[in-house]
Amino acid sequence: MSVYSQVDKAEEAIRQALINALAEGDDQHLTDLFNLLSSIQTVKKDMNTIRFTDNTSSYYARSS
Repeated sequence: MSVYSQVDKAEEAIRQALINALAEGDDQHLTDLFNLLSSIQTVKKDMNTIRFTDNTSSYYARSS
């Protein structure tokens, strides 16, 4: 499995936990779950910009 699919599964699990917390009236965890959902969405968004190459030589070539 890819890293992206694992992050996607984590996001879905957090959403389900939020739904369950709301349905059961478990209010003490809502803030933490919303913060966690926001964090995982940020990670998921940032994963689209991660590059696995080292572009330092082209960076230094442009700066000179």
